[in-house]
Amino acid sequence: NAGLGQAGLYIVTVTDANSCSSTDTTEVVVLANPIVQAFSADTLLCFGDPTILIALGTADIYTWLPADGLNTTMGDTVLANPIDSITYVLTGIDNTTGCQSTDTILIQVFDLPLVEAGPDTFVCAGADLQLGGSPPGGTWTDAAGMVIPNSIYNQPIPGTYTLYYDYSDGNECSNVDSLEVCVLSNPIADFSLDMTTVCTGTTIAATNLSNVLGDCQAAEFHWSVQFEAADCHQDSTGWFFASGGPNSVDASFGFTLSGVYTITLTVHNVCDTVATSQVVEVGAAPEVVIDPLPLLCADFEVQPTADILACNSPIDSILWTFSGAVSPTTSTQLVPGTVVYPGPGVFIMTLTIGNACGVTTDSYTFEIFDLPEVTASNNGPLCEGEDLQLTAGAPTGVSYQWSGPNGFV
Repeated sequence: NAGLGQAGLYIVTVTDANSCSSTDTTEVVVLANPIVQAFSADTLLCFGDPTILIALGTADIYTWLPADGLNTTMGDTVLANPIDSITYVLTGIDNTTGCQSTDTILIQVFDLPLVEAGPDTFVCAGADLQLGGSPPGGTWTDAAGMVIPNSIYNQPIPGTYTLYYDYSDGNECSNVDSLEVCVLSNPIADFSLDMTTVCTGTTIAATNLSNVLGDCQAAEFHWSVQFEAADCHQDSTGWFFASGGPNSVDASFGFTLSGVYTITLTVHNVCDTVATSQVVEVGAAPEVVIDPLPLLCADFEVQPTADILACNSPIDSILWTFSGAVSPTTSTQLVPGTVVYPGPGVFIMTLTIGNACGVTTDSYTFEIFDLPEVTASNNGPLCEGEDLQLTAGAPTGVSYQWSGPNGFV
């Protein structure tokens, strides 16, 4: 191997068998190889990190091999991003002499640590969530990059939040994993009704206004209706779902029977179970029955009364009509007082009662009878000891009852 020390004039002498000799010279020229050095400020890389390779020296042309992970193989500065540890060979060439030199550089690539933030989870607004993460010893941050102290996350505002777990190993290589936290509302049950006082046959719409409607994890809803009481019946089956159902978000209710009903909305999520109620009053047309009158014999004055049920809707109109009466012929009072009729006969009285839900009329037919004519006589005067004969003249179809002195019946 020729070195710079081998340069110079070389003399050769040749002697034959006759002891004759000749001499000649040759000059050896040894050209200096270019200086070549491969350099990088970062020879220890984490997977995915690049480094810059720099060629130092006196060469005119530099090439890098192998090409794995390089952005180019030519130049005094190249970008390397290998996926595994690798030794790059730098070759420098002097354009004038054609001489070349090589150097090598080892780039070590470390795998990133396997980091697990954990599964997506949920927490109630304002409650502490203890975060884990593997391997232990990493750092939790929120989407804004703020460090979560002691790995305890507390968020008062419901919503979906992304949290990041960053871990660095002994090679100073780091990796990040994330999870989503669903922050749930502490439920507040609320709903509105488009009407709270209606008549049978009307539908009431209930709109759910609970604060959990927009939560990232759906809450459970339950609608129920409780029959409380009614003026006109005790049947608790007078309602139905007109739309929706027991577990729908919104619902509407139809009513076939009057009464007071309590509509309740129960809201459940993992944070709590709460309920709220509203009362509705369902009316119907009133019920009315005119009370029977006693037997009327030549009694031309009557006092009508009636049994009235408002059916959960206030009475707003009353009208008595007394056909054939002398006075009054009508009345707007529930108890009209004395009604005078002209004499015996068959008469009809009616009572019409109204409320916001309808009008009901009852009629009652009755008869005022004339007194039967009767004439009493006897066979006296009599002598003591004679038989007494009493007679009574009266229409047929009547009954008789006598009474007299000394307990005579």
